[in-house]
Order: sequence, then C-alpha cells, then structure tokens
Amino acid sequence: MMDRRAFVAGILTLLAAPVTAEAQLSVVEPLRRVLDQTILGLTEGNVDAVSGLFRYFEERIDEQRALRDRRLVKLGFSSFRRSVGTLSGFEPIKTMSSPYVNVFVESADGDLWRSSSCVFQTNALGADLVRERERRRAEVLFELCLDRAMGLAWLKRVDVHVPSPSRDLLDRMTRFTYEMQRALREP
Repeated sequence: MMDRRAFVAGILTLLAAPVTAEAQLSVVEPLRRVLDQTILGLTEGNVDAVSGLFRYFEERIDEQRALRDRRLVKLGFSSFRRSVGTLSGFEPIKTMSSPYVNVFVESADGDLWRSSSCVFQTNALGADLVRERERRRAEVLFELCLDRAMGLAWLKRVDVHVPSPSRDLLDRMTRFTYEMQRALREP
C-alpha cells in the first residue's frame, strides 16, 4: 500500500512542475481539432464526418456491437436533422439556460467510458436550430475525450439543449427520442 505522504508529495510535485506552452498545446490541440471538425460537420449536415469523430471502443467490444453503435450514431444525427432541424451559427456562451429540454447522441455505454483512460472536457456553445422557416437558439454541449497516452481525442457525446421550446418543437424532439429508443431495442 502506498504511503499517503508519498502520494501527496507526488501530487504536489506534479502540480508544482512547470507546464510549457508546448505541453499545453499538445494536450489542447487534439481536443480543439475534434471540436472544430464536429462543428463543421454539424453545420454542413455531414453525418458521416460527425459520426467518424466518436469513439466506439472497437478494441474492447465485438465487431457487431461496434458496427451497431456506429449505425445508431449515424441514425441519431440524420434523425435529428430530419425531425428537429440543423445546427449552425455556433458561438461561445457564458451561461446555460434553465429550464430546457434536451436530446443527445452518445457513442458507447457508460461502463466503457468510465473504464477508459480518457480525460473529459465539455464545451458549451450557442447555436441556431433551424427547420424550414423556424429559427431559435439552442445550447450545444460537446463532451470530448482525450487519451493522453495515445495523444488522441474523440467525441463522446453531443447534447442539444433547447430553452422553452414551442409545442411543435417539443413534439419533434419527442418523436426523435422515440425513434432512437426504438432503434436501440433492435438487434
């Protein structure tokens, strides 16, 4: 068993160690690249590009499950676009609205994410949610995963919050949720 004092001293040494700008960039760059590519893919409606940014844990689950997870993520984004609308005009926001209704797409179950070596980062951006002639503001949370050992980053989850949705939008979001639940029950 590790001596508590040695553990605390080790943590303090890590905290006191100077962090170079190069080291900071090497950690931030993969996350920034994934976020930028996700925003571009969502704005362009490119389901394949966005779904390719997610982590599917192919090395830890069987091939059929990984293929199913990929299919569900693609379905999630194409269904969102068809049922709810498209996202564009992303901008930083300072605070999140409350109350809100949300829908999300995530690539793997919680056990796989919890047992991974990921360090998570969440970014919140405001965006226009557009469908036909309707345009309203939404808040989009992007949860990203960084595996420092591999130097790779992935998308974990995209969560769209809509403050005070209209009845029509709420109905469309509900249909989206039912469609995804139905797809999850399929083999």
